[in-house]
Amino acid sequence: MAHEAVAGSNHLSFLPLFYSGRRSTLFLFLESTSLVSTTQDRVLLDAIAFLLAHKGLHSKWLAASHAPLSEDDRGGLNPLDLSFVADKWWPLVTGNKDRGAVVERIDRRYFELCVFSNVMLELKSGDLCAPGSDQFSDYRKELVSKDEFERGVTL
Repeated sequence: MAHEAVAGSNHLSFLPLFYSGRRSTLFLFLESTSLVSTTQDRVLLDAIAFLLAHKGLHSKWLAASHAPLSEDDRGGLNPLDLSFVADKWWPLVTGNKDRGAVVERIDRRYFELCVFSNVMLELKSGDLCAPGSDQFSDYRKELVSKDEFERGVTL
């Protein structure tokens, strides 16, 4: 596996070595920060909720389904939406190279790493924000309103 990772320029399989000592700090960050999506896409926020709900588990595999996130949805267990998982993460998270295959379980450690990596990327891109923070606040609040723009253009 190490040879495949190096040959394929995929460093992700080496991340667990550095993760174990930082896991509690990363979870503390998620628990103490209210993250908000600046888009309509809630997939990563749902994955974070799933992650926090299972943080006490230390088994290798987790069932890739969860209880409904709202009381309006009472149809049993829902499949976890893994559409945010990039192609390089997919075989590590699911144990399967085929993205079309039904995913019944996920590798807990790689799923956690994948979610934390996506949180970092989305905070950097502005797709995720931490309201009230200096560096990762909602960029939409910094935008000029249409009225202000029109007043500035006419000057």
